[in-house]
Formats: sequence, C-alpha cells, structure tokens
Amino acid sequence: MTKNAAPSSIIDCLDAFPAASDFYEKYWNRAPFVVRGGVTKTTIDGLIDADTLAALSIEDDIKARLVTMDENGKRDFEHGPFDESRYDDIGDQNWSLLVQNVEQFHPQTATLLAAFPFAPRWLMDDIMVSYSAIGGTVGAHTDSYHVFLVQGIGKRAWKVGHAPFIEVENEAVEGGHKTIPADFEGTEFEVTTGDVIYIPPHFAHDGRTLDHAMTFSIGFLGPDISDLFIEYGHYLQERAANALPRYTGAGLNEQSAGFTLARDAITSIQNTMNDALQADDFSNWLGEFFTSPENGDIPPEDREPDTPLTSAALAQKLKKGAKLLRPDYIKICTINGDKTINLAAYGHMIEIDHSLQPIIDLICQSAPFGQTEIEPYGDPKNIAAFLVTLYNQNIIFFEDELAL
Repeated sequence: MTKNAAPSSIIDCLDAFPAASDFYEKYWNRAPFVVRGGVTKTTIDGLIDADTLAALSIEDDIKARLVTMDENGKRDFEHGPFDESRYDDIGDQNWSLLVQNVEQFHPQTATLLAAFPFAPRWLMDDIMVSYSAIGGTVGAHTDSYHVFLVQGIGKRAWKVGHAPFIEVENEAVEGGHKTIPADFEGTEFEVTTGDVIYIPPHFAHDGRTLDHAMTFSIGFLGPDISDLFIEYGHYLQERAANALPRYTGAGLNEQSAGFTLARDAITSIQNTMNDALQADDFSNWLGEFFTSPENGDIPPEDREPDTPLTSAALAQKLKKGAKLLRPDYIKICTINGDKTINLAAYGHMIEIDHSLQPIIDLICQSAPFGQTEIEPYGDPKNIAAFLVTLYNQNIIFFEDELAL
C-alpha cells in the first residue's frame, strides 16, 4: 500500500456552502470540507426514518447491505434483501445498515437534493442512507465517486484524508469500497445533525458511530470511459439518426499491403471515430445516458398512464388549481443549441424552443407549479403541449398523484 501524499492543508470547516465558483475552483476533485449546520433540522425531520429504511431492506430488488463487526474488529458484509427477523437479535452496537437509491422509494428524502444546487445534478448517482448502531463502521476506505455526507440523527466521528491515495493494484475491495489502513494521514472531527462533509474521489475516510445515527450519502459517480464507448456504440447502431458507415479502407496505399497496419490507416480510423464523437448524436445520447434511471424497480407512480392526457385536459386541470411537480428522483438535464434546447429527461430526449426555458426552470425546481407560475411565460397552448408531453412520459405528475 502506498501512503497518501503529504497534506496540503487541513480540512476547511465552513459555516455555509461555498459559492458555485469557489466550489469548482477550490474543492471539486481537489479538497474535502465540512459545513456545520449545512442542512436545516426541518429538512432532516422530513427524511426517511430508521424503521422505514429497515422496511426497504427486506424488499426484493432494493440494494441493501448489512455490515457487522465482531469483538475482534473483523467486519462481515451481508447483502439484502433481508428477512425481517434478521433485526430481532442484532444488538445495539457495532453494525450498520446501508440502503441505496432511497430517493426513488421515499420521495421526501429526494428533497434533500435541493440543498446542493451548485452540484452537477446530471452526474448524481443516488442517495444511499445508512443507519448505524454505536460503534458501527465500514472501516477506512476510498471511493471512486464524489460524495456529500449529510448527518441526520445522532453523532459520528470522522477521519478524512488531506489528499487522494495513489491507486495500487493490491488494494482490497470490501463491501464495494477499497479498504486502506486506519492510520492514514487525515483530520479527525465529529459531526451531528445537519452537518455536511464533502469528500472527493479517492480521498481516504473513516467514520465511526458515537450515538445511534443516520447518514445520507449523496453520490456523484462518473462512468468508466470504456462504458461510454460501449454504450455510445450501441446507440449509434440502434438509434442514431444518421447511422455511421462501415469502415471500407478508403485511402489505403501500398504501405498497408500484406500484414502491415500502417500509421496512415490507423490515423484514418481514429479520425472517423473522432467524427462520430463530434456529431450531434453524441450530445443527445450523452443527455439520455446521464438521465436514464439506474434502478430497474421504478416506483408505482412511474408507470405508463392507461390513457394519455390531452393538452386541453391538462390546461383545464391547471385552471382549476391543480399543481404539477417533477419528483426529485427524475433525472433531467438541458443541452443548449443555437435554435433549440434539447431536454433530456429520465432517458427521453425532447427538442423544444428557447422560449420554454422559463418552464424548464420551473420543472427543475423541487416545488409544485401551476397556472399562476406559468402564466407570464408565453402562449398557454404551446406551454400546455410541452407539459403534456412530459406528463405522458412520466416525467412530471400532478401533485396529488405523488405519495410525498
């Protein structure tokens, strides 16, 4: 194991989140920080509780792990779904339950995302929630993703490294984490309700529960570049508007005769592949890729409607006071062009006029909106047509259709 580099500074302890410019210039991929009281108690009180989290862990197709530790400090990792009886005699020390994609199954927990408007939401992976008994820990480790650790109930002690560890081949992978020695160089501190820690990829960290605690981990995980090539290739093959031609060997000369793959031939193929990456299809696919749902078990309200709604019917409901809302687990992003905006939403791509940007802004918010909010923004029929498209693709819902 290679020790991490000498620390450049201690970890910043802030009273408020940094401005977006400071966040990307000083912290993103560079340095951890702690924000005391970064999330309000009102927000924390609305998040999932321990009993509901345990109930999720016994459901099929929900990713859950249980980490227990024996008297010698040896950890054991179990994967769900768990039987309800598993918690009957688990005790009150040295264990942690971790459940992934909680924002999809408990929409109120997804409202926590509103506390991080400066973060790249299109890169967000999920909200993982852990409940830990006293002494509960997954051990010292590094991760390949950015994470904001929001402390819910209870108190935890943390040690966070000052610089990324150098990746080595023989690092142990335990429970999905790369484990490291507990004596890594770092800053030690405690967090309590509402405190937030930002940890960039590959920075060592080790948390230990001091009092029965819940931690909400908002992860931002970039894909392997190899996966991007694979997925984009599938897209070009199946769905691209202008399918790419097969390589025909155009421009070859006598240098590629026989068994020689000449430099000119290699360059020609590279240029052809680069052309594919520069095409409009690439940006459209990338929006769909980053907004596609990760979990196969989509919540009940996210089913295809039995009968598609018409724009006239939607407009009428809005006039009667109905409110629309995009659940926070629905991933969206925009790609601006010269004449239009491409809105990628939950794996769908929709081309719209720039005049609808204010409506997109409403949809990006975590708050319901209705007739009063959309009235200042242009042709009501045009707006209703756009909104009904999103509604019929299960991207927005009427507020009373969601179990918040």
